[in-house]
Amino acid sequence: LTEIAIPDSVETIEEIAFAKCTSLTKVTLSDSLKTIEERAFEDCDNLAQIIVPVSVSEDIFVRLQEEYPNIEIIRE
Repeated sequence: LTEIAIPDSVETIEEIAFAKCTSLTKVTLSDSLKTIEERAFEDCDNLAQIIVPVSVSEDIFVRLQEEYPNIEIIRE
């Protein structure tokens, strides 16, 4: 698994949901996402990009930037 697009049916990404997915390089979040719990992408060493739809709250966008400073967080 190198890329994943979270389906619109997902509103929460649980704590450590993708932790240690070292082959993951790109995540596209769903339009309906309301919560990402802490450390959801912890130790995803090759994760380079998270796409955040504009429909997702600014709080989630900012927290992702703070929690993962080495990952490109893109607002689309």
